[in-house]
Amino acid sequence: MIEVYALFKAESEENLSQITKPAVLSVISPNNLGNLITNGDFESPPAENEEPEGWRTNNTTIKRISSEGLGDGLGKYVLRFQNSEGWLYINRTIPLQGGQTYLYTAWVRNENMGSGSNMAQNLIDGSQVKLYDVQVFACGSNNPYWTLFTCRKQMPIDTKTASF
Repeated sequence: MIEVYALFKAESEENLSQITKPAVLSVISPNNLGNLITNGDFESPPAENEEPEGWRTNNTTIKRISSEGLGDGLGKYVLRFQNSEGWLYINRTIPLQGGQTYLYTAWVRNENMGSGSNMAQNLIDGSQVKLYDVQVFACGSNNPYWTLFTCRKQMPIDTKTASF
């Protein structure tokens, strides 16, 4: 933690008392601006049977497929989750500034399959705060058209990274 003090000079020091207020000083770089979760390099083909760059999956039935015919604005490829009896996921972990509020969005199209997003806030001390779909976003079981889901979340002050 960094302690920051501000000094203000008054014309008269009569009846002035010291006031201490907590403050957060966030030092950011241009790398912390804009879209922090990128497209995962879905546009360039990964090696056969490999995960998209920067992402982790738990199942080989998650496929990168052409977005042709699926709607405008999707880029060349999307991910398809299919043919599984258990939970499927694709996950990415990024560094974040603790104490800041972030907007997390995802375009989802799901048919006859429940979907949503969890989040893990990874703290400096190695502990983790797990948030589940009802705390992030739950997409339901049928969105036959691309639907935008959003979550606005303030990170704990001691956040190091978050996994989505």
